[in-house]
Amino acid sequence: MRENEDFDPEQTVADIENRVQDRFPDAEPALVHEEAVAAVDQYADAPVKDFVDIIAEREARARVDEALSEDLSQDMRRSASLRGYDLRNHSPKFRVFKHVSRSAQRTTSSCWA
Repeated sequence: MRENEDFDPEQTVADIENRVQDRFPDAEPALVHEEAVAAVDQYADAPVKDFVDIIAEREARARVDEALSEDLSQDMRRSASLRGYDLRNHSPKFRVFKHVSRSAQRTTSSCWA
């Protein structure tokens, strides 16, 4: 068990940065650093510092994952919009054309994107 006097916030931030960057190699280093610092600062005044590195790493990972997911969502929305999809309604923007087969006398639908 680590004594409270042995807690080094800078070293904890560096360790968390390395582990989170390994987990999310596509994440910007500045984002990883920012989230690691914020997570460590949140728990730096805790009376017991034994688990600050574990808890802060979980928080930093969650925040980085959330930031990357938001970026991906924006990219997907932009891409889908260019391809003719409306992600707000979770449906493609298309017209349904009714075709009547003369031989079978039945109606079928087809989609054109």
